[in-house]
Amino acid sequence: MQIIRFCLALLTAAGLASCAQDRPKSPQADQPWQSAMGWLNRCSPWSMQGKMGLHWGHHGGSMYFVWQENQATYDIDLNGPLGEGSMHVHGDAQGMDLQDDRGTVQHAETPESMLKTAFGIDAPISRLRDWIHGRAGSPDARVILDDLGRIASLHDGKFQVNYTDYATVETYSLPSHIHITGPQFSLVMAIHQWSVPEKCHKLAY
Repeated sequence: MQIIRFCLALLTAAGLASCAQDRPKSPQADQPWQSAMGWLNRCSPWSMQGKMGLHWGHHGGSMYFVWQENQATYDIDLNGPLGEGSMHVHGDAQGMDLQDDRGTVQHAETPESMLKTAFGIDAPISRLRDWIHGRAGSPDARVILDDLGRIASLHDGKFQVNYTDYATVETYSLPSHIHITGPQFSLVMAIHQWSVPEKCHKLAY
């Protein structure tokens, strides 16, 4: 359950970031990776599912996730291997409610505070949504693009993010394999499926 709670703190940070207002477009808004994110932001509701592996200190493990986002709200489900342990979180700009497999519900205002209190880890996890979606999390991030204009790797603060594979969703490239390494934890995400509603098929052309 500890590994599931840790991963939920990370993914919830990414979900809460989605509830904030969109940032202004940069002068490089025509870059392929930024065009893909602009399209995805207009495709609410959307979802992604896959598997993630996490290591911090002497702890580690893997689990399956389903992440659904609908404008200002999000829902994340995590399940351990062979169904061992599960947790659900529903959140919006006011905070998040976590429910474990015993039905116990807890409320938290920020995932950063939960991560700090439960695990003693202080990390800028609000940038995770940007990294997972294939874009820089801050203006100071050092970005390396591949031949197709997608982010191949980026260095953001004390974190290194590598993108080893992408999936084509409509006409856009979205990350399908991500490796995030920081001073206190490392995270590998394999996104098996991105799903968007029918209306987004027309927006892609």
